[in-house]
Amino acid sequence: IQQATSSYTLSADIDQANLEYLPLKGNLDNLVGQTESISHIVVQLNTFKVYPIFFWTIAAFFFSTLVVFAISYVINLTITRPLRQLVQLTKRNAQGETNARATLMGHDETYMVATSMNIMLDSIVNLMKNIQQQHNSLEAHVQKLISEVKGLGSGDLRSRAEVTSD
Repeated sequence: IQQATSSYTLSADIDQANLEYLPLKGNLDNLVGQTESISHIVVQLNTFKVYPIFFWTIAAFFFSTLVVFAISYVINLTITRPLRQLVQLTKRNAQGETNARATLMGHDETYMVATSMNIMLDSIVNLMKNIQQQHNSLEAHVQKLISEVKGLGSGDLRSRAEVTSD
């Protein structure tokens, strides 16, 4: 083209180039068509693969949520509820209800605490009974001494004080 060749030669060269380019263009068009059909197939296959993955992801989410709720319920039954019962027991005891006891079952730490509280409450009740008995005994002795001293105060010197070891 640069050598200033004749227009006839130039036209012949362009026609020759077109003849050799057309089969390449056909092959390229064929390759592009096959690539597009393969990409459509790949997109369809990926779509079919995405739906099961999406389904299983949702199923796993619901299953893990169910497991969390089940664990929470078990924790509530084994830890929280017994602790609330122990708190209610201590409130009842603080209000003077000395015959209230814990009624927990099992062999875990909460049960051991409940058993210890019951033993402690039994000990406190026994101590209170002993103190009340001693108080009643001392009060009887004081009343007896008062009656003996009354006689002395009125001038009756015939009475004698009785001394015991207690």
